[in-house]
Amino acid sequence: MKSKTFYIASCAPEGGIHSYVYEDNHVVETGFYPVANANYIAFSPDKQFLFTSIAAKGIGGIASFKINADDSLEKLCEVVAPEMQACHLCCNPEATHIFTANYPLGRLAQYPLHDGIVGEAEFFVQHPGHGPRADRQENAHAHFTIISPEQKYLCVVDLGVDAIFAYPLTADGIDRDGVKCSKIVPGGSGPRHLVFMQDGKRAYLLNELASTVTSLTYEDGQFGIIQTVPMLPEAYKDFNGAAAIRLSADEKFLLASNRGYDSIVTYRVFDGGILGQSDLTLCAGSFPRDFNFLPSCGKFAIGHEKSNHVYFYGYDPISGRLTPDGNIVRDIPRPICIVERA
Repeated sequence: MKSKTFYIASCAPEGGIHSYVYEDNHVVETGFYPVANANYIAFSPDKQFLFTSIAAKGIGGIASFKINADDSLEKLCEVVAPEMQACHLCCNPEATHIFTANYPLGRLAQYPLHDGIVGEAEFFVQHPGHGPRADRQENAHAHFTIISPEQKYLCVVDLGVDAIFAYPLTADGIDRDGVKCSKIVPGGSGPRHLVFMQDGKRAYLLNELASTVTSLTYEDGQFGIIQTVPMLPEAYKDFNGAAAIRLSADEKFLLASNRGYDSIVTYRVFDGGILGQSDLTLCAGSFPRDFNFLPSCGKFAIGHEKSNHVYFYGYDPISGRLTPDGNIVRDIPRPICIVERA
């Protein structure tokens, strides 16, 4: 049995996009497409194009690829902008614009998009302010971009100012003046990544600096806090940086990764958005920057940024438990994003 293709971004000078399938319970590499410092991956709404943010030496931007019928990639373009280290990106529903988050400078960029070709950046939006953590929140740090479920807003998570910014979507991209800001408390939480529930009324926010997950309400560009839960055992006092957050397809479980206390925390999702921890899986590698479900084969993949490999697990949808299945992709430099082409 052969799974759908999944892609892994390798963020290194010699990195790029690797493609794989699960075939007869073995992970098989099907292609490699070089692009220096590939970061996070996004698809066009019709899944005909793949985009990756890129970042290196103060210059960053976007590389785009056409996805062929056999899921191989054909590079279309690479667009960079000075002082635009892009750490995350997403495409608007009409596939006319693509947006990137710049972590070091704390700003958002808008690029035009036509048939998978990315044009030069149209403008930048600088987030104001700073947070209480002088070591990590000396200025804004835009970290994540996502289109809201009702497709009315571009939501940008900013670690540096403990906030989620929601920009109204327009025919010309975003309305910079109509932005709504939802503050995350307590200050110093350092929000990093966000995932929405399918009902469009709730969301979950991973807080990198506090190593917590916050349950949120969502309505018309505004977020409200329901609950915040820890990701670490109370006795653990060493360094940790929370990294990625994912919902299972049936929304019964929410998973989040710890870097430092290298592990995946599994929460059971209850009515009203309430979370209860149900399991913790210690990782076999170092710094699980990203992980993801591979729905077509019922598997789960964890990428370890510092030990340069990806481990694969079976996923039990009843218990939410992860069990190693013996597959490992080794010697892949800084694997930091894993996505299946649904």
